[in-house]
Amino acid sequence: MIILDSFFDYLILSVLIIMVSTVVYISIYIRDIPYAIASKSSHPHSDMIYVLGWLSMLSFHILWPFLFAYSYAYSKKGEFKIKEAIDEESNSSFMIQKSLNQIKARLSALEQDES
Repeated sequence: MIILDSFFDYLILSVLIIMVSTVVYISIYIRDIPYAIASKSSHPHSDMIYVLGWLSMLSFHILWPFLFAYSYAYSKKGEFKIKEAIDEESNSSFMIQKSLNQIKARLSALEQDES
């Protein structure tokens, strides 16, 4: 029985070591994602994103979502995608407002026809 206990102790220890090393590897892999995106799009602050990735890893990835969004927001054209999204959103809101005004005009015309 002592041999069996010893075997399970070593088995649990090896599983624990594998799990800890896997968590460390995944943590380092996740840290590199924003930097890879930033360097692929020639982001002007890719070095800063790299350093903040390490700081984020040391702080249990609290900064990681912000780094991801910031690294993804820059396009290859040299401007931020957020500006393009705001322009598209304002254009789409203008189209929605125009459609809404057309629907209101039709509704008022139908109400006048019924009365």
